[in-house]
Amino acid sequence: LVKAILIAESGLRHTNKSSRVITGKNGEKGLGQLKQVTVEQLNKEIAAGRLRGPAFDWNNVVSDPLENIRAAVEYVKYLQNLFVDNTNNQRDWEIVAAAYNIGPTKVAELSRKNKNFWKFKLKRLNINYVQRVIPLSYLFNNRLVWPAPNNRINSRFGYRKNPKTGKYEMHGGIDIAPLMPRQQGDLIRAISPGYVVDTGYTNINGYYVKIFHGSIED
Repeated sequence: LVKAILIAESGLRHTNKSSRVITGKNGEKGLGQLKQVTVEQLNKEIAAGRLRGPAFDWNNVVSDPLENIRAAVEYVKYLQNLFVDNTNNQRDWEIVAAAYNIGPTKVAELSRKNKNFWKFKLKRLNINYVQRVIPLSYLFNNRLVWPAPNNRINSRFGYRKNPKTGKYEMHGGIDIAPLMPRQQGDLIRAISPGYVVDTGYTNINGYYVKIFHGSIED
């Protein structure tokens, strides 16, 4: 999850082309786009024993990419402590990613009204952020490969207006654009080893190959 967040925040870059630390419009710094007030909160959590490791020095977080990453990791842990219910192992990564993006106070307010992130009333920019982080996190966690030569996504995971029906509904995957618009022929790879269980054609999906990535004993 942390690597996916770092990609969404900074593109895994700590400095720009001028070798200056990347700075957000609200003073966020570096790879994790962290604010000083966030690092101060982490130090409070460390002092209280809720997080481990040495306290952070803000200047080091700004100047040292590794220290910036460590702070991002601890911030994600802090958000997990706030929003993830470990008693029944419900790992609501969408809410954690949203809290990293817009802040835990806003997310706490929204989650009191509805526990389902996809029902939160957020700006499209914030929804797009989570829709980018979650698939990336899944790819990294499962050591998957990107299946297409193009990395541009036409339609992200999550609630959207269905282009076929016009209804606002859950989109359970991602649609990847071809290299050349409206042209066939791109080489498609399986995201991980598996077994082909079906092939065919539908009016909605076009040609398809279904691959089972679990154990053959399942």
